[in-house]
Amino acid sequence: MADRSDSLKRNQESRKKGHPQLKDKHQQATVSLKGLNQSSVANTTWKRREQLRTAQRAHRFRRKDTLHNLEKRVDKFETGIDDIIHTFFDLSKQLLDIKALENNPLLASALQQMTRECISLAEMAQMETVAT
Repeated sequence: MADRSDSLKRNQESRKKGHPQLKDKHQQATVSLKGLNQSSVANTTWKRREQLRTAQRAHRFRRKDTLHNLEKRVDKFETGIDDIIHTFFDLSKQLLDIKALENNPLLASALQQMTRECISLAEMAQMETVAT
């Protein structure tokens, strides 16, 4: 019994795994077509082409779907940014209306800097939108 398991282990260890190493394309074609008739080769080729077409179609669909989802996300982000900017400007207007900035020059300075940054970001986003 032990002899049999030892010989099985040796056979498995000595056996090479994977495809045989072929030296040139002619030898590859000869090996791959050995024992096959023309109709089975044509059928296999046709099946493989159909498989590739199906895979390409699925890939194009996934790519189009991903692009559509990304475009929707960009639209949401742009809307969110616009909402934030409008809210910021509304807050700025309210601070000016109640004259809160007159008594607090640091707040006025910070608000002025933030307003410049918001305008700059809005202009940059607008330029990117026009470029695309």
